Amino acid sequence: MPKSQYQMPNQCQMSQIQKRMEKDFDSWNGKKKQLDGTRRNLFFKEGEIWWCSMGLNIGEEVYGKGEYFRRPVVVLKKLSHNSCIVMPTTTKKREGSWYHHLHIRSKDRFVMMNQIRFISANRLWVRESALSQGDFQTLKKSVALLLGLSQSGHPAEAGISG
Repeated sequence: MPKSQYQMPNQCQMSQIQKRMEKDFDSWNGKKKQLDGTRRNLFFKEGEIWWCSMGLNIGEEVYGKGEYFRRPVVVLKKLSHNSCIVMPTTTKKREGSWYHHLHIRSKDRFVMMNQIRFISANRLWVRESALSQGDFQTLKKSVALLLGLSQSGHPAEAGISG
């Protein structure tokens, strides 16, 4: 449309645009309370992809979609039967050192390594699939490179003391 034909939105249209852009933190808070009260015995493993209630977050933090604010995540490290470290995925093509490409079930996925986070297993919903051992090892190497950690994984070699 040529510039001369463009019309600024009126006050009513602006109000509708603002409402769509506002985040419904109250709805997420209600869902989070439900999750906190739920106790399930899940059996999850490192290298699996799970649907996870990521929530509604702020700034550049990735968030889930839909009623329960979910998105697929890769379980990077199982810490206990109740907690793990995950990285969310997206199907939108991403390039750069923050992203790791996967091809799973004839679908391209991009792991958002820059969004790595600790979660309670209560956020996990359903297992979608699992990475092959080779794909998981390659992903872990990409994470180590992004975070500036030793490829061997030994804390002393990475300069980490306990």
